[in-house]
Amino acid sequence: MDRRCLMLWALGFVAFMGCGRPPTSAVVRGRVVLGAEPLPGGLIRFYSDAAAGRWSGATIESDGSYVVPDVPLGRCTVTVDTSNLKNIPAPRRLPGVPLPPGVAAESASQSVYRAVAPRYAAVQSSPLTVEVKPGENAHDFQVE
Repeated sequence: MDRRCLMLWALGFVAFMGCGRPPTSAVVRGRVVLGAEPLPGGLIRFYSDAAAGRWSGATIESDGSYVVPDVPLGRCTVTVDTSNLKNIPAPRRLPGVPLPPGVAAESASQSVYRAVAPRYAAVQSSPLTVEVKPGENAHDFQVE
């Protein structure tokens, strides 16, 4: 019986300690724009300025949007990198298959790779910074 009580006490203590802790990360969503157009791919990463080595990132979608679920709270330096798309060929159109609504014929055969200034890809040189607060955060970024 003593063993059961000890196990219940330990389980309750662990549950109690897990509750009430302040959050250490948050969700950040937004869009990345290159010039006047959405950046159609790449990687976005948020590096904590306070906790060296702590970062979180996500893929940039074809409409320029991103959602990063576990970004460290506080000031973060943001990087945007498209080099992972450099060697991906443009998609091929199949004869007789219509394009999806809203897709122009000329854009359907273009590669998603868009060159972004190298300074945005490195945490040491990126000019992009944000303050991440608990809860949902929305941050859009303009890159060159």
